[in-house]
Amino acid sequence: MQDTVIEALRRGDHAAAADAARRLAEAEPDNAEAHHLLGLALRGLGELEAAQACLDRAVALAPDNAVFHVSRALGALREARLDAAQAALGEAIRLDPNQLAAYVTLAHLALARHDLDEAERQLGLALRVNPDHPHALVVQGNLALARGNQDDALRCISRAAQFAPDDPMVLSALGLAYLAKGHFAFAEQALRRGLEKQPGARRLRWALIECLRRQRRPQDALAELRVLNEADPADPAAAMFRADLALALGQRDEAVAVWRELLRRAPDPAGLLEPVLRGLVDIGLPEQAVDAVEELLARDPGRDAVWAARLQLAGGSREAYQAQLERWLQACPDSLSAREHQALFHEAIGELSRAVELADALLAQAPERDVAQQIKLRAELHEAPAAALARADTLLGRAADPLLRRMLMGWRGLALDRLGRYDEAAACWAGMDPLPQQGVQPPPGVADTIENPPAPAEAALPPPRLLWGAPGSAPERVAALLGSSPDCRLLGDRFGPPQRPDGLWPFRQDNTMVTAAGWRRLLETGGVDPDRAIDWLPHWDARTVAAMPEARLIACIRDPRDMLLNWCVYGCVHRFAFPTALHAADWLAHALAPLAQWIERAPAQVQVVRGERLDAAPEAVAAELAEALGLAARPDPQAMTAVVTGLGGHATAFPAGHWRHYAQALAEPFARLEAIAARLGY
Repeated sequence: MQDTVIEALRRGDHAAAADAARRLAEAEPDNAEAHHLLGLALRGLGELEAAQACLDRAVALAPDNAVFHVSRALGALREARLDAAQAALGEAIRLDPNQLAAYVTLAHLALARHDLDEAERQLGLALRVNPDHPHALVVQGNLALARGNQDDALRCISRAAQFAPDDPMVLSALGLAYLAKGHFAFAEQALRRGLEKQPGARRLRWALIECLRRQRRPQDALAELRVLNEADPADPAAAMFRADLALALGQRDEAVAVWRELLRRAPDPAGLLEPVLRGLVDIGLPEQAVDAVEELLARDPGRDAVWAARLQLAGGSREAYQAQLERWLQACPDSLSAREHQALFHEAIGELSRAVELADALLAQAPERDVAQQIKLRAELHEAPAAALARADTLLGRAADPLLRRMLMGWRGLALDRLGRYDEAAACWAGMDPLPQQGVQPPPGVADTIENPPAPAEAALPPPRLLWGAPGSAPERVAALLGSSPDCRLLGDRFGPPQRPDGLWPFRQDNTMVTAAGWRRLLETGGVDPDRAIDWLPHWDARTVAAMPEARLIACIRDPRDMLLNWCVYGCVHRFAFPTALHAADWLAHALAPLAQWIERAPAQVQVVRGERLDAAPEAVAAELAEALGLAARPDPQAMTAVVTGLGGHATAFPAGHWRHYAQALAEPFARLEAIAARLGY
C-alpha cells in the first residue's frame, strides 16, 4: 500500500494518496512512514494543520529520520513559521550531514531574505553532496538570477531540466528564468507545466499572469486571476488585480462581484475599504459602495473605520452627514474616533465654540488625540496665535508621520505669520520641502508661447467656454460662483476620475487635443449641452489655444507673488504638489506667460477675473460675468462661502498684497515673477 501512496503523490493525486495513506496509518499506527506520507498528501490538499500533526507524529515515532525533519520544516514554511522551519532543518543536518534537501531549503530561505552570501554558502554544501542534483542546480541558477546574471541562471536551470524534466521545482525555476530573460513563450510553457504538477502554487500562477500580461493577453491573464482569486477570495492582491483587469476589459459586473466578495471574506476589511469604495464610486455605482459598507456594519457595528467610510458616502448635504454621524455615535457611544468626527463636523459648519468644547472633552480623556489637538490649534490661531505656535511645536515633537508633520508645519507657519514673524514663517514653510506631499507634479514642458493659431472658423454655434486659473489664484471661488447660475453647467470632472479623453486634461501621450467641434461632440455624447457648459481646466497653455482658437477663456488671476505664497501654504484645487519656492516661481512664470500673451493678442476672447476684486466686490464681479457670458440668472456670491472659508473658519488664501510681508524672505522667487506680474498689471 505504501507504493500506492507514493505513486499517487508522484502523479499529483493528493486525494487518492491521502485515502491510501490514511488506511495504511490506521492499519499500522506505529508506521512512521505511513504518517509521513499522509502528512505530505494532506499538505497537497491544503489541510496544513492536519498535515503538520501527521508529520509531528512521524518525527515522534522516528526522531532520527532526517527526511521527516525536512518535511516538517517545509510544512512550517507553508505556515510562515520560519523559526520552526530553521530548527527542523538544523536537526535534519545534524542527523544527516548529507541531507541535500535541507541545504537547498536553507539556500532558498537565504535568497528570500536576499542574503546572497548565506545562500552561496548553503549552495556550496549542497553541491558537495551532489554537484549534479537538479535542485542544487536550481539554487545555483536562482542565485545567479538574484545577482542579475540571467544567462548563467538560464544555463544552470536548463541543465537541471535535462536531469529532471518533470520536476515541479525545476519547471518553476525554468519558467521564472525564462520570464526574467524576456522569453515569454518559453516561460509560459514551463510555468504551465509546473502548475500541472502544483496547481496550488500561487507564486507560479502570479508569474504566469505576469508572463501573459507582458504578452498583451489580458483575457488569458484574467482567466488565471480568476483561478487565484477563487482559490482564496480573501487575498486582496489577487482580488484587486482581477477587478482592475475586469474593468479594463469592460466586465464591470465581475469587478463589482469580486470587490464585494473580498470585503465579505477579508478577516479585516478596514484596510481594503478605501480602494474598493473608490473603485465603486469611480465607475458610477455609489449605491453599491453604500450597500457594501452597510453589509459590513450589519456584521460588526463596532468598527470605527467602517463608520468613517460610511460618513464619506453620506452625500453632499449637511443633514445626510449628520444623520450618519448620529448613527455612529449611537452604535459606538465610547468611540473616540466618532467623537473626533463629531467635533470636526461642528468645526466644518462654523460652530467653532461647540467644536472646541468637544475637543476639550476628548483631550481630557485622551490627551494624545491628534485631531482634537488640531481643532484646538486652529481655534487658537484666531485669538491666541502664540498658544497655537506652542501647541504646534508640541505636536511636531511627537509626530512621526511625514504627511502629518507637513500639515503641522503649515499651521505653525501660519501662527508665525499671525504674530508678524514673517521671516520665521517663510523658513518654517521652506522646511516642508523635503517632506512628502499628496498630489501630482505640475505639468512639465509648459507651452508658454502662442505662435500663430489658425483663425477661428466662422460658425453659427457658440464657442467653447473654458475656465482656468493657475495654482494660488483660487479658481475654485470663480467655479463656485459660476456654478450657482442655472443658466450654465460648470464641468469640474477633470479634477478627479473618470476623466474625459479629449486631451485638454489629462494630456494624451501624443499631446493632441480635440477641436471645438470634437469637444462639442464628446459632451453631447455624454448628455451635456455644450452651449450651457463651462469647462473647468486644471491646466491651460498655448497648446489649448492652438487646438481651439475660438474658445472663450475665463481666466482667474492674482498677483503672481500672492499666487506663489498661496500655493505654498494653502495648496491648490489642482492637487499640484508644491516644489521648492524657486521652482514654483519658474513654473508659474512659464504657465502665466501664454495667458499674458493671449490677453494682449485677443482681449475679446479672455474674461479676466482678478482675485483681489472678487474678494472686495463679489456682487460686481458676478454682474460682469453674467453680462460677459450672457447669463440671464446672475451668479450668487453666497455660493463661494464654502470655498472661501476652510477648517476652523480660516481663509483659504491670503489677502491681496500679503506677499509684501515676505519681500525679503522670498526675494529671489519673487524676483523671478516680477516681469510676468507687470505684464498682468501688478
